[in-house]
Amino acid sequence: REVRTALITTRLALKDAHGARRIARDGIEALVRAGARGPALEAYREYLALIPDLDLPAGVRFRIGCWLAEAGDAEGAFRALWESVREDGPPAAAGALYRAGQVALERLRSPLHAREAWERLLEQFPDSQWTDAARDGLRRLPTAG
Repeated sequence: REVRTALITTRLALKDAHGARRIARDGIEALVRAGARGPALEAYREYLALIPDLDLPAGVRFRIGCWLAEAGDAEGAFRALWESVREDGPPAAAGALYRAGQVALERLRSPLHAREAWERLLEQFPDSQWTDAARDGLRRLPTAG
């Protein structure tokens, strides 16, 4: 990973953002596909700090988001899952929104963020396999007041 990080920083220093993104994306994707959870999370955090608007292949950021949740990084997990919606597209995006709502409620203790995720799921993916679960989650949220 140190070599890849050096390549990324060199590309960035040379104003080759496209090349830096490709190196970072390929590195994270390879680690995630190999199931190398610890190294993938380390690389994700490090490369995201270098390239905040890094795009990842479909499914990669979702898996990272789930791993971050399991590792206890609820904020990072929520952000990753929320961002994976844009990268993954339907139908996977609906699953990412449902999981983001779960993380928001169970780990962040934020009914507001859970509501936002589940309402977005219902609005954007009304025929999703996650629709009923999102409605049920919304019914169980505490009411404001």
